[in-house]
Formats: sequence, C-alpha cells, structure tokens
Amino acid sequence: MAKSYVVLRDVNDADGSRLLTAELNSGGELVIEGRDFGAGVKRIFGENEYEWAWTVPAAGVEALAQALQAPGEVLAALKDRFSGENAAGLAEFLDAHGIETKRWSRVGD
Repeated sequence: MAKSYVVLRDVNDADGSRLLTAELNSGGELVIEGRDFGAGVKRIFGENEYEWAWTVPAAGVEALAQALQAPGEVLAALKDRFSGENAAGLAEFLDAHGIETKRWSRVGD
C-alpha cells in the first residue's frame, strides 16, 4: 500500500516552528495542512499562531498528479517538488494549474 501522508516542511528556528503536511484521506481527498507558531508569525500577523488547511476534492487529485507529471503518485511528487523552502510555491502551483481547493485558515491563539 502506498504511503498516505508526507511531511513537506518541519522547521524549528529562531522564528518559531513551521509544519506543513499532505495526506490522502479515506475519502480520496488530498488535505494539505499548515501550522506556524512563534516570532515569525507575530511579525506578519501580530499573533503567535497561524493555521490553515487546503483540501483538494477527490475528483481533483488525479488532475494534480497529472500537473505534477506523476500519475498515481501525488504525495511523492508533492514531497519531491514542494519540500522545505519550495513549499512556498505550492499555492501558486495549485492556482496556476486550476486545481480546485477548499481553503480554511485561522490566525490567533
């Protein structure tokens, strides 16, 4: 069975912590979740915490895999292309390829 969860970014430094994960859930949706804490978030938002989630509906997961040129291997392709500092380009990539996402975010403790 293919792995259904990858960590795209897991950083702890003077600015705080940043975690970004991607998971294929039991309904076939791709859920990308991020959580940032600390001084870096405080500088940008005036609060210490920022969380968000983007969900690609199951019907869009194969289109994303095709855009990544990795049919059937969307998690591995996301990890290869959008790990670490490259994670910052993920939203732009999704938008540029017309990948539907439901987006949620929250700032504050």
